[in-house]
Amino acid sequence: MQHRNIHLMLAVPGMSGVAALFLSFTSDISPMDAAFDDRFWKLALPFFLSIPILAASIRWSFSGSMSLPERAAAYTVALATAAITLSFLWSATDGTEEDWLYTSIPVAILVLGAILLFGNSRPDATRGLRPVMALQMAYLANALFCLAVFGGDDLFDMQVGAYCVVIAVIAYFLQIVLVLTPSRSRPGRNQ
Repeated sequence: MQHRNIHLMLAVPGMSGVAALFLSFTSDISPMDAAFDDRFWKLALPFFLSIPILAASIRWSFSGSMSLPERAAAYTVALATAAITLSFLWSATDGTEEDWLYTSIPVAILVLGAILLFGNSRPDATRGLRPVMALQMAYLANALFCLAVFGGDDLFDMQVGAYCVVIAVIAYFLQIVLVLTPSRSRPGRNQ
């Protein structure tokens, strides 16, 4: 029960990801604006994962589980979004060292996400949160790439939407850590 309460509390700062959709991220352009741009829609679309992440986090916090169709939808959306991010990277990379450095960020996050999702097979109370974690990893891959490329030269050079994304990234990262941390809420249970 304690894990669920913490996840519910982390959903509050995670809501900043939803707010970021409508706030300027860079050059006075929000992810909502970029979603209708022919060049940048592939980078804007993953920011919309904040909506199903919020809904799924709240759903799991109250019920403790997700139905099979909900889990299947979460995994499908996460996989499709990761593919969209990778397709943008594939088409935008021109082979410079800087491009490869920036491209390695989302690729490493997606690979790590796959390892964590498939390597985390313990049957514990947070197992039902893996679909949320899949969505979060797809969000993190794109968000950290966009923050590195478009976020500004330093922390104080970002626009308000980018700050909201940073807050969401931190909340999602903490939820992922919590999912991977063994639950000690049941006395006498060996982990």
